[in-house]
Order: sequence, then structure tokens, then C-alpha cells
Amino acid sequence: MEEVIGQRKKDITQIESIMANLNAIAKDIALETNKQGEKVKRLDEHMTVAADNTKAGLVELKEAEVH
Repeated sequence: MEEVIGQRKKDITQIESIMANLNAIAKDIALETNKQGEKVKRLDEHMTVAADNTKAGLVELKEAEVH
């Protein structure tokens, strides 16, 4: 009987360890996802600036064409 109890304790300890590892992995994934979101946000901001600069450049080219 004690052998069975000992084995169950060992199994429970192993499950606890696995769950702790899964928790750490989930936290790492959440952190990386957040970082990627920030990169996408910055990329979107840069694309907006590039689009605005392109529009302004086109206006300047048209003005230069007239003169």
C-alpha cells in the first residue's frame, strides 16, 4: 500500500513540475506576442509616415512641374 502511495506522490510531483513548465512557456509566449504586437504597431506607424511623405513629395513634384 505504501508503495502505491509513494508512486502517486511521485506522479503528483511530476505533474506539478510539468504544469510549472507549461506555465512558464505560456508566460514566455504571452511576452513574445506582446513584443510582436508592439513591432506591428511601430511598423504601421512607419507606413503611415511613409504614405504621408509620399503624398507630400507628389505635391512638391507637381508644383515643380508647373514652375
